[in-house]
Amino acid sequence: MRYLLDHVKEISQSLYFPHKDISADERMVASKHKYSGIRQFIKDKPIRFGIKLWVLACSVTGYTWNFFVYLGKKRTNIVDKSKGLAYTVVTTLCEKLYGQGFRLYVDSFYTTLHLRWHREGSFVFIPWKDCKTVTLMSPLHKGSDVTSCYRTISNRSAWKRQNIKQPLVIHDYNVNMGGVDLSNQYLNKYSSYIRTQSHWWKVLFFHCFDIMVVNSYIVFQEFIGKYPAQFENTTFDSRFGQLEFRESIASELMNIGRSSVEDIVTKHMPSFLNNRKDCVYCNAKASMDVLPSPSHKVFSFCNTCHVPLCCSATRNCFYQWHTEVNVQKYVSQNGKFKKRKLEN
Repeated sequence: MRYLLDHVKEISQSLYFPHKDISADERMVASKHKYSGIRQFIKDKPIRFGIKLWVLACSVTGYTWNFFVYLGKKRTNIVDKSKGLAYTVVTTLCEKLYGQGFRLYVDSFYTTLHLRWHREGSFVFIPWKDCKTVTLMSPLHKGSDVTSCYRTISNRSAWKRQNIKQPLVIHDYNVNMGGVDLSNQYLNKYSSYIRTQSHWWKVLFFHCFDIMVVNSYIVFQEFIGKYPAQFENTTFDSRFGQLEFRESIASELMNIGRSSVEDIVTKHMPSFLNNRKDCVYCNAKASMDVLPSPSHKVFSFCNTCHVPLCCSATRNCFYQWHTEVNVQKYVSQNGKFKKRKLEN
């Protein structure tokens, strides 16, 4: 399983380079398995029981760029015990992105002064009271950088919507912190695994499968947005959702693409006449075996070969005609049977 996890991470990192803004957070993969030692319980989460993953995702697209499984308090390898688990999580997830100009957004669990030493320059600490007082730390913003937002404020008579000032760091955090949440929305919408599976490795296997499918879908959407001219004469557009994308993958893997389905519908399918005609196969087979010609008149015929053929539970000449090449050759060489073919 470790090889599979490493392989998925390696492929995900090689095929996509995230946008400038990235975010790190935890992810719970729902599972009711037992006796693994890695199942976690988080009381205030929508998914309370499951396997916890630490995830680094693109804040713009929700692309899962890096992740690893939390093995528990005792089995997790802490880089520096004096700096704690949060420091280990952030440094492990961002190890390959140091010094490349990315802007990382994390919540209060990962915010630690030990991460300051990975950047040069000063930091700003900004408290702001919305519903309650929150404090943010940033090396990218200034205390004087402000923007505006709307809040519903109550006065003595009624509630009114007002435009108030907001620190820019608060705005950027709200916009860019949801990368992992966006990724979770993609993954949970059409998940491949079953929550009641009793084996932890099955849960991780199907979760890795979902990660690869969702990441492929995100790359596909990015490609459509960047090169729309290449998809003008196709059925793919910006409205091509994840469900259609998964269906197209399944169709390609099963070799039942759109073109092959159209061929099956339009080629060698039984159609019906207004008047009955003699079955060409029955008469040709009797002639080849030097037997009396049977009187089998039918309404059905092949819409590609244009020959009347029996197509019933008792006589399936339609199948025999298309599998016995010698009968077709005999009919094509015999003028008597050529006349029995229908006009195109």
